[in-house]
Amino acid sequence: MKVLLFFGLVAVALAEVTRFEGEKVFRLKPVLDEHVTAIKELAKSIEVDFWSPDSAELLTIDIDVDIHVPAMYLDMVYTILQQSGMEYEILIEDLQAAIEGQADNKPTPRAHSYTKYNSWDKIQSWIASISSANSALISKQVIGNTYEGRPMTVLKLGKRSSSTKPAIFMDCGIHAREWISPAFCQWFVKEALSTYWQ
Repeated sequence: MKVLLFFGLVAVALAEVTRFEGEKVFRLKPVLDEHVTAIKELAKSIEVDFWSPDSAELLTIDIDVDIHVPAMYLDMVYTILQQSGMEYEILIEDLQAAIEGQADNKPTPRAHSYTKYNSWDKIQSWIASISSANSALISKQVIGNTYEGRPMTVLKLGKRSSSTKPAIFMDCGIHAREWISPAFCQWFVKEALSTYWQ
């Protein structure tokens, strides 16, 4: 059986490294209309990153609200929460520490992690390595550039053929918070190559 797989690795990365030291993720538990109002007012007055629901417009009572709060606003948030009497818990005590815990920072150039966040450079290195090691089954093509001017690479898996065959297209790395998406697609390519039969 012949396999043809289009695999797009499109990773959106920031041009500059953003750090989140001391920043927290709160789970707020609004049970009164006043709590919902307090959260909406907070969102208007400071930089609040809604994780769930996606925006202040979607807030209602009895639905947990997860927000990421920059360190510079923590005192204000604690004060508002205390004044409103709203229940809350801290989901992530230090966002930067949590991010670093997911990153593959081990100095093992030969081993690529399929379960941790990989930087843009590591993903590009992996693409080059896997495509050159499997040149009979992978063709690589740059289909454009990201906003930052970085190459968007498509990997096509399968034996080269002049006939048209069905294909699967996987697009990975579109959303910044979905770091596992590129890692999953890299794992999928590795598995497809290791189980490919002629």
